[in-house]
This record gives sequence, C-alpha cells and structure tokens, in this order.
Amino acid sequence: MDPMPDLPSPTRRRFLGGGALLGVAWISAQVAGHWPLGPVRSAALGPRRRTLEAAFRVFLPGDEDARIAADGVDSFMAGADPVDREALSLALLVLEHLGGAGPLSFRRFSRLSPERQAEVLESWGASGLGLKRQVHQGIRKAALFTHYSRPETWAGIGYDGPQVGR
Repeated sequence: MDPMPDLPSPTRRRFLGGGALLGVAWISAQVAGHWPLGPVRSAALGPRRRTLEAAFRVFLPGDEDARIAADGVDSFMAGADPVDREALSLALLVLEHLGGAGPLSFRRFSRLSPERQAEVLESWGASGLGLKRQVHQGIRKAALFTHYSRPETWAGIGYDGPQVGR
C-alpha cells in the first residue's frame, strides 16, 4: 500500500483560488473580532496564554490546576528557545481560531463552553489531519507533564518522590 496518495498537480487557478480563500478568511476573522486575542498576561506567550489555559482545563482536574500549569509553561517558555516559543504560539493560534470553527459558527476556542472545548480537543486527537493531532498531543503532554512535575500532585498518583538521595 502506497503511504502517499497521488495528489493532483498544482495549477495557477488552484493557487490563486487558495490565496483568495485565505484572504477572505482573514477579512472575515477581522470583521468577526478574532484579532487581537485579548489582554496580554505574560511576555512569553502573550495573548495566546488564554488559549493555553482553556486547553489545560480540559486535560487537568481543576481550574486552579490548569492556571498553575499554564503559569509553569509560560514561565518556562519565557527562557526557552525563540523557535520553540514561536512553535507553541503558532499551535495555540491555530487552536484558538480553528478550534471553534463549525458548520454554522466560527468562534474562538477560548470562548467555547468547557464541554465544547473538550469535544473539540477530543476530535482533534482523532483527526485525520496530522497538524490537529500534533497540536492535541503537544498541549496534552505539556499539561500532564507540567501538572505532575509538581511535588504536591505526587500523592494523588501514589508516587512518594524520587529515590535519589534517600
């Protein structure tokens, strides 16, 4: 079985049509109020911080846990490689603007109900589009790693801490 299906050859008409479609989408987002994303809480992730916290609420047990984990990721990214910071920022931008897109609506991910946010992330995890699966897995792993790296969460999973130094 061939892993890469035969794709139609690119044409000038498809290229121009795709560019026009992107332009219309950008103008629609501007008119619908999708830019800017809101007040900046930090220097690392800026306005994308709200999207990160909303996604973390789906994967973590409580709102406070999501806020603490988002603070941890935000602090870490402030000192991280700018390329990594930009990659996370771009993933959050894609989630924010495409996560709420449905057949009859176009809403920001951070403005959806918690139930709808969970549905969106679940569908992105099972998506046939690799980008959506990567965004889902990256945010999920960041949430869980950040949350369970805190010593106060270890008792909940039956872990008494590292054995080194005992």
